[in-house]
Order: sequence, then C-alpha cells, then structure tokens
Amino acid sequence: MIGGRLLDSFVRSQTQDTRRFGRSVRQHTLDLVRHPVRTAVQTAVMTGLFLFLFVLVTNPEGMATLAAGGPIGVGDVLAVLPNPFVLAALVVGLVVLVLAATVSADVSNDMRYR
Repeated sequence: MIGGRLLDSFVRSQTQDTRRFGRSVRQHTLDLVRHPVRTAVQTAVMTGLFLFLFVLVTNPEGMATLAAGGPIGVGDVLAVLPNPFVLAALVVGLVVLVLAATVSADVSNDMRYR
C-alpha cells in the first residue's frame, strides 16, 4: 500500500515533468517567432561572431593581411572568406545551431525551477 502510493507519486511527478518540458519547448519556440527583431539580431550577432572566429582560425594569414593596415575594401574581405558553398553551409548550420541553443537554454532554465 505504501509502496503503491510512492510509485504513484513518482510516476505522477515524471508525467508532470514531461508535460512541463513540452510546454516549455513550445513556449520558447513560439517566442522566437513572436519576437522576430530580437531573434534576427541575436542570430546575426552570434553567426557573425562564429564566422569571424572560423575565418580567424582557418585563414590567419589573410586576417593578418587585413589587420596590417591600409584601406580595406569589399574585395579584401571577400578574399579572406571561404568559398561560397562552404560559407552558405556554415551560415545555415550556425543559424540552426543558434536558434536551437536559445530554445535549449531557455527550456533548461525553466526545468531547473519547480
């Protein structure tokens, strides 16, 4: 009898946590859609930062040339970037990663507190 009540309590709390998790994921995913300016700015900043770091690591000579001084033109910046297919794949992957990380962090924060 006591074991049955303990088991029932445990199962009920697990079911409530699952429902709470689902509601949290749904809420934070919709928040990305409801606040398009915030989402676009956040995604653009993080994608730009990751791309800068990627170019810095993969092409340090090109970055050193840009940093050496003198006027920097569009052609100079384009010469440092990887080819367009790799760049497009990186941008798409980073956008998905940033949005998923945003939802994941918010859900994790919600699940931490009861």
